[in-house]
Amino acid sequence: MYQPWAQSFEEQLMDKEDGIKRQYAQRTMHWSHLLQATGGPEQTRITTLGTPEQGRFYYPIEKRRTKDNVEAMREAEKNLDIFWKTVDQNLRSKAGDKLDQTALRKLLSQPRILQRTPAWVQPETNKTGGEKAATDVDAIRKPLSDLYLDLRQGVESTTGRKVLHDRKSTAKAKKQGVSSHPSNGITADSAEIAPSAVPDQQPILPVDARALKVFRTLFYTPSVTATPGEVVWTDFLHAMVSTGFVPEKLYGSVWQFSPTKLDVERSIQFHEPHPAGKLPYRTARRFGRRLERAYGWFGGMFVLGEKYLENI
Repeated sequence: MYQPWAQSFEEQLMDKEDGIKRQYAQRTMHWSHLLQATGGPEQTRITTLGTPEQGRFYYPIEKRRTKDNVEAMREAEKNLDIFWKTVDQNLRSKAGDKLDQTALRKLLSQPRILQRTPAWVQPETNKTGGEKAATDVDAIRKPLSDLYLDLRQGVESTTGRKVLHDRKSTAKAKKQGVSSHPSNGITADSAEIAPSAVPDQQPILPVDARALKVFRTLFYTPSVTATPGEVVWTDFLHAMVSTGFVPEKLYGSVWQFSPTKLDVERSIQFHEPHPAGKLPYRTARRFGRRLERAYGWFGGMFVLGEKYLENI
């Protein structure tokens, strides 16, 4: 039906073939550098280091802290560090600045913070014979990568949780309507990686016991006497409402939470769990990390309303 008109496609393609090939080569140039950096003999080594065999990445964070569980998590973190160190070294040596202006470089060079599991310390025993829980077993935090694709190598800072939880960019401070100022808790190395990273002073949010239980799970502090648990979805809705958000179901399992009382501008969306109607512990922690990145929230912000009012 389309002949002889359809025959003209191939004829015109022959005239434009060279230009199309040049444009394709220019567009995929960065991809070829990436393939060269991750291919060859090193590809087998990278694949081996990243394969979750023999419990290499076993990470029992949802279990109560014991010596065996802590050592397993530290071993998984060590193996993951070796994997990413190998990947980053290959990218630096074989691709280097050829990856500038690519989405991959932007992703790997983000000034995110990782939380590390400290070495196991035998809990102190109190006078009643019980074990005294560690108060700050997750205080070791460091940049997302030692490498940052050569933006900064070997940077590691161990600071208190309060300063690190408060650390947010000035751009976010504008959205939150909270004043930002320099703090001695930020090191020169941290400032070099993320010049805009400064702490925000977060307000104290008094909530009821039901909401406080939810936030203690979202921003869970591990200890030898506590076991992380699930969060009922209705309790999560209640907790968000109690802090000044209005929930709205959009489509499927997607819920949007729009701020009303808080001095923030952006909304945030979460997926309702189904069919159980409960957030597993890992999902709840993921929700907590999203709230931390979006609003700078951390566990110490939330207090029981009755006790808070009594103290003030």
